[in-house]
Amino acid sequence: MEEIQQRASAASISVEVQEVHTVGSDGEIEPRNLIMLQMPNGRSKRTVDIFDRDVEVFAAHEFEKLIFLGEHAAFLDTSSNVIEAVVRSYGNPLGRNVLQRLAFAMRSARQMDEPEGTELAEDIAENEPNKVEITHPQTGFTVELGVPSDLMRACEFGSLSLTIPANGISRHDDALRYLREFSSSFFFELELTQQVSLGLRESRSVDRIRRLRMRGRGRNSPVVPKIPPVMYAEKPVALYMYGRSAQGMPLLEYLAYYQSLEFHFSKYSDQERRLKLRAELIDPRFDASSEEDIGRIISMLDSSTAGSLSELLQLRATLERCVDLSLLRDFIVSDNVLKDHLTGKQYIEGVKALRPEADDLIEQVANRVYQIRCRIVHAKEDGGPKRQPMFIPFSGEVNRLAADIYLARYLAQKVIVAGAESRSW
Repeated sequence: MEEIQQRASAASISVEVQEVHTVGSDGEIEPRNLIMLQMPNGRSKRTVDIFDRDVEVFAAHEFEKLIFLGEHAAFLDTSSNVIEAVVRSYGNPLGRNVLQRLAFAMRSARQMDEPEGTELAEDIAENEPNKVEITHPQTGFTVELGVPSDLMRACEFGSLSLTIPANGISRHDDALRYLREFSSSFFFELELTQQVSLGLRESRSVDRIRRLRMRGRGRNSPVVPKIPPVMYAEKPVALYMYGRSAQGMPLLEYLAYYQSLEFHFSKYSDQERRLKLRAELIDPRFDASSEEDIGRIISMLDSSTAGSLSELLQLRATLERCVDLSLLRDFIVSDNVLKDHLTGKQYIEGVKALRPEADDLIEQVANRVYQIRCRIVHAKEDGGPKRQPMFIPFSGEVNRLAADIYLARYLAQKVIVAGAESRSW
């Protein structure tokens, strides 16, 4: 560990050492040493945690030559001139099964082309291969899908990785663009020809905010399960639970929570209309036999229907009736990571930082929620009339939606609870 610290310092890599406690295999709490390196990642840094079990792996490699790439679980190793990226599967087959399927396809094709009795390469003939190498027949360009290297496993989670030649690339932005361009085309062709759906995995450091837990009594003290004294509306609850099941698909998750909010729009817009209508009808000057007064009522109904109110105004009205301003303010500032993403530097284009201290916080939140919703469902290639860029799935910007998804989830909870009805079951 001292060697790693010395080498990191010599390479101008910030290093911090902490003692953490984990549960051992025997169930006992054990102290462990942890080194945190601030590794280069373009114009930012990537926090890499090194536990004592991984010290020898790092010591055996030139970790000082690693450049981590964007938000992906990937790095450029300038010492060996390769790019390695952890890969995720979006369905079956998973992990080793991917390698088995690809190895089987290659073996079958080779058997059809080779004379009888030709022996296959060992890594292709194995029933459970650790890797599959795919080579361009003209250029000799070779990529590898296989079990992540020891160094990658020490940095990130995952059971499958893609390794490609860096072709002399040494800069972060060039390597990141090259990785995205190649993997996008390579994975799409695997989908077409092998029915294998793969993609680049996010870094676990990007995923830190997703490990936040919703605030509430259950965070600090246990809550005894009970029969609910109320009935929650079935459809918005189904939409909410659909969002919970869509973790790892941030655009879909966000829209599910938004649709849970949207379900209540007409209810609260109707309340607005009823209040205005009631006020007019109980006015002692109202004359039911007057064509003018009746016309005014008809005009009021036509201009106050939920359909004519803008969706943003309906969202704002719903939040104003269901979400307490002080509780919303407390929620936003309850966690430093959440607060930083919502009130500090803006990671999502087209939205403004929230000002929790302002009296119009609910209006700010409604604007932010609606703007993100519009970028998901309305964006076109040219940005549409407002020139808003489209969200690209698996992009860094989408991955940084975690705080806003967290906020949308909180709002959906509040609106569902506010709409509950008493029920004795």
